[in-house]
Amino acid sequence: MPARIPSTVSIYSIYDLSLRRYSETHPRERVWFFEYFIKKRLASASHILTISEFIRQEIIAEFKVPPEMVTAIPLAADPMFSPSKPADVKKIKAKYNLPESYLLFVGSLEPRKNIDLLIDAMGKLKSDIPLVLVGWNGWGDKDWKGKIQKLGLANRIFRTGHLPDEDLKEIYSGAAALVYPSLYEGFGLPIVEAMACGCPVICSNAASMPEVAGNAAILIDPSSSDELAEGLGKILNDTEFRQMLVKRGLDQAASFSWEETARKTFNLFKKVSMEKAE
Repeated sequence: MPARIPSTVSIYSIYDLSLRRYSETHPRERVWFFEYFIKKRLASASHILTISEFIRQEIIAEFKVPPEMVTAIPLAADPMFSPSKPADVKKIKAKYNLPESYLLFVGSLEPRKNIDLLIDAMGKLKSDIPLVLVGWNGWGDKDWKGKIQKLGLANRIFRTGHLPDEDLKEIYSGAAALVYPSLYEGFGLPIVEAMACGCPVICSNAASMPEVAGNAAILIDPSSSDELAEGLGKILNDTEFRQMLVKRGLDQAASFSWEETARKTFNLFKKVSMEKAE
């Protein structure tokens, strides 16, 4: 968190309030650091920038700041994310020794991402399709690792670690669906990245995710593994429905633009600076 410089325009970016809303899913020292600095720094903020209307409303309510002091400017998928050619997908699958067909999760493997529920749903799914987990190992308890063994899923779970975007594009494009049952997100960038690659999405109906996914994803209760398993079954077994999600997803992803994000951010900095100078 930046130092306080009273004579300078200070625009603070807050991506989410997970350190308060889900403090138990973060390392204790990170929560302590956030709590120690947040109120002091916000007291000197000229403006607050965030990435979804959901988080904007949380910031207003949590810190009792005027609504006009907080602006939400959404993120977007990098333009490189787009549907890949089958030959390119096949090459990347071979590079990481991935199965022909698979479900995909992308994100750090931490408690807030709800991997435990995802493993439960895999055990209930009436399909032997594998699951590919892409992302940093993260932190916190990894009870889901033991659950993989308990449910007999060891041969169906593939972990790649963090991947470069160039390879991730092909992995999105080759997936049967992105599964994103996170408990809480400030935006949920993998949702838009997957959609941009023509990958259907099933995600939580919590926090910012309905705002980001629009009508282009299956939204599920992140506390219900039954609901998640049912949604996955529909994507896997209903070809017409799956194609509808792909089409809607491409349109939804196209509604977000990094150029628009940059333009709005520049204009916000310009506006706040001019107001400070008056």
